Amino acid sequence: MIAYGQWETYVDAETSRQHVKELMAAGMTRGRISVLSGVTLTTLAKLLTGTPSNGGKPARRVLARTEKALLAVRANLDDLPDTALVDAAGTRRRVQSLAALGYTLKEQAEAIGRFPTNYQRIASQPFVSARVARAVRDLYDAWSMTPPPQTWTSERTRRHAAKRGWLPPLAWDDDLIDLTDEALAAALRERVEQMSDRDLVRAHTARYRDGDTTPLTLEASREYKRRVKARQRLGEAS
Repeated sequence: MIAYGQWETYVDAETSRQHVKELMAAGMTRGRISVLSGVTLTTLAKLLTGTPSNGGKPARRVLARTEKALLAVRANLDDLPDTALVDAAGTRRRVQSLAALGYTLKEQAEAIGRFPTNYQRIASQPFVSARVARAVRDLYDAWSMTPPPQTWTSERTRRHAAKRGWLPPLAWDDDLIDLTDEALAAALRERVEQMSDRDLVRAHTARYRDGDTTPLTLEASREYKRRVKARQRLGEAS
């Protein structure tokens, strides 16, 4: 079998098992995981809970190709069932960004077939359904680069958004907008720690002179202050 290249190696099943559990915790069903990975439902059952034939003991080993197929599956928003709950951070930021452009919550809600009163709750809920998240994402993609006509309602909505510090679409990078609040804070910290002093000065100036309140600029300004204070303490100690 080795000579013909048909030998199939086994690996410890724990990595695959934990990955499948994470996918299911994110809202994916066994059936969906099976379809996306090509791994049979029977194999998934053996991996997770075992079968009556082996005394209900989860598999200790899986084929290397099975592990590779399962690890390739990611809990992308488009792969989740409509009722799966996802973190609302990205949805909330998109709703707020469209409001910052001037689109009222009523206009947004009606565009995706939702009632305005229910739509307003998105701004305060920790989770939303995958169906709502997809609808808001698609609406954002369609509207984010085209401000609404200038009317008294759009102007009022922009003032409302500005008062609450809601950021326009251009303030969000595609790789940041969907991060949870905790993950966003960590990602911003990692980025600013790698910035040069010159870049931090520019960011600090942009914040206070130009009113730039984008997440990266704010965190870079805070890092600038931290470094200044750290050098001051070092100077006092010396």
